[in-house]
Amino acid sequence: MVEITVGVNDAGQRLDRFLKKYLRNAPLSHIYRMIRKDIKVNGKRAKNDAMLSEGDVLRIYISEEELAGLTRRKKAPAAKKQFRIAYEDSDIIIVEKPFGLLTHGDRNEKKNTLQNQVQSYLASMHEFSDDERTFSPSPVNRLDRNTTGLVIFGKNAEALREYSKLIRERGGVNKYYLTVTAGAIKDGMKLEGELSKDERTNTVTPRGGTGSKHAVTIVRPVKTADGYTLAEIELVTGRTH
Repeated sequence: MVEITVGVNDAGQRLDRFLKKYLRNAPLSHIYRMIRKDIKVNGKRAKNDAMLSEGDVLRIYISEEELAGLTRRKKAPAAKKQFRIAYEDSDIIIVEKPFGLLTHGDRNEKKNTLQNQVQSYLASMHEFSDDERTFSPSPVNRLDRNTTGLVIFGKNAEALREYSKLIRERGGVNKYYLTVTAGAIKDGMKLEGELSKDERTNTVTPRGGTGSKHAVTIVRPVKTADGYTLAEIELVTGRTH
């Protein structure tokens, strides 16, 4: 039997979701079978959706050797720092993502990503450790590879939840971009309509239909010259544009 105490970064999540991340090498069917037969929370059987609180004690009725195999993780790849820090405190770090860098990994690039770079930086500053059971510093918002700008990372689970909530709630965090457009824009515009996205090419077209999403974009011209306009774009809705 192995006994673990729920820490501050593990609290506030369902039992099954905690175990999916903690027992990262276990099949889902095995995890749900363990919840039914091999796990107690504070001395009692618990359901899949039981919410965990800091200080809760989990007893897992397996050997330490088996637990080590189910929780073993690959060492995070070290990534050279390419970002600049715009702001940092004990809860969040806001970084400037450079052009050409992925926020998250994808099937083609898993090592050199902004997330790995930030985690490597925080580990070097002793603010993050691979010993965390289920938490790792993660971005609250995301920018495409070829977009530069600010990305917010939560350093702990509570900050990550709170800032993610601010991003989801309209008016919590406003998103502004600067872009160059072809043509002279003399007056501000509010663009509103339906966008359909092609997941294969990551492009959108302004049309309705099945799977389309409503989008609102505000355009404010900053400077016009030689047939081009530098414009401030406010994305009121979080859509691919």
